[in-house]
Amino acid sequence: MKGDRDALLSAEETDALLSAMQESERSAPVEPIDLGSPERRVRGKLLQADRTSEALAHALGRAMLRHTETLSRVEVAPAEIIPFGTLVSSLLPTWSIARLETDDGAFALAIADDVLTSFILDRRLGAPLASFEAAGEDRLTRAELSPVDRRVLGPVFVDVARSVADLGVGEPDALRLLDVLPNAHALPPTPELEPLLMMSFTIQPGSAAAGHLRVVLDASAARRLLPAQLEEPRQVSDAERALIRERVMEADVEVVAVLGEALSTIGDVLALDVGDVVRLDAAPHSPVMLRTDDRVAFYGKPCVHHGNLAVRVTQVCSATEGRTHDR
Repeated sequence: MKGDRDALLSAEETDALLSAMQESERSAPVEPIDLGSPERRVRGKLLQADRTSEALAHALGRAMLRHTETLSRVEVAPAEIIPFGTLVSSLLPTWSIARLETDDGAFALAIADDVLTSFILDRRLGAPLASFEAAGEDRLTRAELSPVDRRVLGPVFVDVARSVADLGVGEPDALRLLDVLPNAHALPPTPELEPLLMMSFTIQPGSAAAGHLRVVLDASAARRLLPAQLEEPRQVSDAERALIRERVMEADVEVVAVLGEALSTIGDVLALDVGDVVRLDAAPHSPVMLRTDDRVAFYGKPCVHHGNLAVRVTQVCSATEGRTHDR
C-alpha cells in the first residue's frame, strides 16, 4: 500500500482548469440572485388587482360590444402571481400578445387566446355572428397572425390598456399599446423568475365559444396602475342613516309562536293519524315562545285579538345576555 495517495489531477491539469474557470468568469459574469420570495414585490397588490378586475370586467363587456357588436358575458378569476418563464411557456403561437407600457416605462401585457382572437378578428372583418353560434367549439382558429391581423387587433388592445389605467388610477393615458407582437419570441428579455401579476377573464360573446383574456403587469406596472391602498370608506350622512333605518324598520320578519316542543322518532311521526294526541314538553299554563330568525325573542300568553288567535307579550328576551325582562 502506498504511503501517499496519487493526486487526482496533475499540476498542468490543475492550472488548465483554473485558467478555464477564470476565462468563464470574465466572459459571463455571474448575476446576483434575489433569494427572497419572487412574489414579495407584487403580493401586496393582489387585493387591489381583484378590485380592479371586477370593474374591468364591465369595461371589457363594453369594449366587446363596441368592437364586435356582440353582447358578451365576462367572468373574473382571482388575480395571481406567475413567474415570467411560466407565463411564456403557456403561450401558444395562435394567441395574440399585446405589449403595453406605462407612462413611466414599466412593462405590461394583454394576451387573448386563439378562440377570442379569432372571434374579434372575424367579427371586425365582417363575419356574421350566426356562423360562430353554429360552429361553437368546432370553429377553426387562425394558425398564425398576419401583420393585417395585428393591426386589426390594435384598437381592441388600446381599449383594454386605457380601461386598466382608468380603473386603476383614473388616468387612461397611464398605459399605452406599444405593439401587437407576432409571437412570444418577440417579448423583451426578462428573467424567468421575474414575478408578474396576472388578472384573468373568461369572455363569452353571445352563444359563441368562450375565450380568455389575461392582463399581466410587472412589479413596476402594478405599483403604477394599482392604488397603493384601499380607499377610505365614505362617511354616511345623517339623512342617509335615517333612510337606512327607515328601510330596515319596514323590512318584513317572520314571527313564529311555539306552544311547546316534543321529541319523537321517525316511526312515531309516520304513524300519527287523525285523533292522535302529541304530548308537548310545556305545562298547560306555560308561556308561549315567540321566535324570530330561529331565536327566542319574546314570551307571551295566548289570547284572541279582533277575532284572531294572538299572543300577548309578557317577557322580552335579551339578545346579548339571554336575560328576560318582565312586562
